[in-house]
Amino acid sequence: NGLDPSADLKIVCSDFRRAIPSLVRKGVEFDIIFADPPFHEQYIKPLIELLEQNSVVLNSRSLLIVETSKRESDSLARTGTLFRLIDQREYAGIVFSIMVKK
Repeated sequence: NGLDPSADLKIVCSDFRRAIPSLVRKGVEFDIIFADPPFHEQYIKPLIELLEQNSVVLNSRSLLIVETSKRESDSLARTGTLFRLIDQREYAGIVFSIMVKK
């Protein structure tokens, strides 16, 4: 329940196309992945596909949180087969979609 303040935290701020393969090689697994791709640049589908191909970076309880525009968020639930949309929150036209592994 919540984050353990004594737990090791790792934040990776990098392009997902480089970060995910690098994390796979290192054997790193994440509980939460927060993705904030540039809006209207068509990065959502490639991000989901890359995570599906490299799902070893996710554990059974991993959350994927994606920040998108309203227009992009409408298609997010129909992208990929590994994740299930559990919640969406909109703040000033920006949508945070929270997904879990199926």
